Amino acid sequence: MKIILRKDVKGVGQRGKVVDVNDGYGLNYLIARGLGEQATPEKIKQYEASEKQSAAAREEQERGLQALASKIDGQSVVVSARASSSGHLYQQLSAELVVDAIKKDFGVDVPVQSIQVHAPIKTIGETKAKIKLGKTTADFAVVVKGIE
Repeated sequence: MKIILRKDVKGVGQRGKVVDVNDGYGLNYLIARGLGEQATPEKIKQYEASEKQSAAAREEQERGLQALASKIDGQSVVVSARASSSGHLYQQLSAELVVDAIKKDFGVDVPVQSIQVHAPIKTIGETKAKIKLGKTTADFAVVVKGIE
């Protein structure tokens, strides 16, 4: 019996693969638990079409992220934070403030998890940072200006 797997099944195959299994295993385990469905020619064509569509959507999203990364690459964002007269911040600069500055300067939303800073930002001045968007990374500078 041929089955299209809906989820990864250890020892059988990965999601989306068409596998040949025993009739009892396919009917009583895989199909009954929603792990797969019987592979008919129509369902195989539907699955292949949906896979092509989702691959095209992923590729389009990746191109958009690459364009965004190239827009940010080499640029700097300015963040204002409360600091002492000696230049130390009262509170460590958070990634949320950097994301807000990117949104203000470039007009785009980026996830907080995509910001990578080598060390915590605790002083005014310029710090190098990276942003990871999909498979693309971009380097930028975070300029911290102190306010009292």
